[in-house]
Amino acid sequence: MKVKIALGIFMALAFQAVGQNDSILKYTYDKENIVASAIDGTWKSTENENQLTFKKDTTVLKLLTPKYFEALRDKTIYHAGHLSGIWSDTEIKGIYFILIEHHGNPLILVFEEKDGHIVGSGEGGFYLFIARGSYKGEDKLILVGDHSTEYAKEFIRVEYSY
Repeated sequence: MKVKIALGIFMALAFQAVGQNDSILKYTYDKENIVASAIDGTWKSTENENQLTFKKDTTVLKLLTPKYFEALRDKTIYHAGHLSGIWSDTEIKGIYFILIEHHGNPLILVFEEKDGHIVGSGEGGFYLFIARGSYKGEDKLILVGDHSTEYAKEFIRVEYSY
């Protein structure tokens, strides 16, 4: 009986350490997470002028409203920050992102500020993968929309922060 009680307490503490709660979303640093540890920097599309810059800033998690807590309750947040750049000849600015795992894949969720509140951007998010090269200039970022039917877009690193 004592073993069951101890195991129950341990499991509750383990869940609390990994899961989210209702007061603030938690960031989990994992240096072995390839995407989280290598995404910061600027990436340029191999097929057009699109360019994205990711910059770490975990204080973004404090800006998200409680309505997102329920959806993210069982998710581990591996990275968070600001996303800027150029996409389809349009400047991207004022976008926040968080990196989670979804269906076993790294997924970026994007948010923006509207009327003083942080809300989902309407763009949803995108799956991404990073292939590290023998040096940072050979790194590749592969983006896939948030639907499995969308095709992949390849980016190469032009500036890095890691």
